[in-house]
Amino acid sequence: MTKKLLFLIFLQIIIFSLVLAEPKLPKQITLIYYNPQRNHQTIVMNTDKYLAGVVIGELGNSFSLEAMKAQAVVSRTWLIKNLKRHKSSPADFCSLAHCQVWRNPTAKSLQAVKDTQGEIIYPLPKEVFFTSSTTKKTDLAPNGKYYSAIAPDYYWKLTAPIDTIIKTFAINCSSIKNIYTDQKNIYLICSDKSYQMTKEEFFEKAIFSFGNQIIRSPFFNITRIENMVHFKGQGLGHGRGLPQWGAQARSEKGQDYQQIIKAYFPGHYVKKIDESKFPQELIEIISSLSL
Repeated sequence: MTKKLLFLIFLQIIIFSLVLAEPKLPKQITLIYYNPQRNHQTIVMNTDKYLAGVVIGELGNSFSLEAMKAQAVVSRTWLIKNLKRHKSSPADFCSLAHCQVWRNPTAKSLQAVKDTQGEIIYPLPKEVFFTSSTTKKTDLAPNGKYYSAIAPDYYWKLTAPIDTIIKTFAINCSSIKNIYTDQKNIYLICSDKSYQMTKEEFFEKAIFSFGNQIIRSPFFNITRIENMVHFKGQGLGHGRGLPQWGAQARSEKGQDYQQIIKAYFPGHYVKKIDESKFPQELIEIISSLSL
């Protein structure tokens, strides 16, 4: 076997590996759709219609077209990473926040999907998130303020009994000596033992222990006054990935959706996957070579 033959075989293997590794976008989605009465049905639709429904479901129609395009790219990437999330149903996704909220598409959301046809975040992030607003450093504007601060009720306050904190920690604490926070954690000092929990973990657990009161984000500080705890925080949601209000603010400052994606996903960019001709061109070149 000649060196040229070995080289061409090796090159073909590399190219076909690239083709197989290329992210694939399904042509249709099976969705478990819940109506406002929580009745559900299984619907099969093309992927573009699904994504347009997600864009309007997650944002609403008042957001700018560029913010919608950014959401479309993030949601398309999330789709690829989480396909068949409901495979036991069997379905790909549901229409609730467990997956991505889906509503009937509008002309504007359909346009956002059309304008970003086949585009995803690349290289594929390990995890793909979006949130309402945030205080992450990726959201900082040149003036030192957060882009997301344009969100309604960006700043929030909450007062809760200290027993609710104990319930969230899921511990026995008969006598509380102190409770405080730093940048990342919340600390509970009992008479016999000290406990700590990350603010992100506390935010997730508080959903189940605070009832109708809402810890809106993991970006908060607390003060204790007797048997009550006062929260003062910023943002809504877990704060990771694309902040939707941040995207809106950036678009109002003239940034396009590709700039928005780069800002919130450092080291990544927007790539079109379904019409990528690079691997196919190489395959054709190799196939045309004489062995």
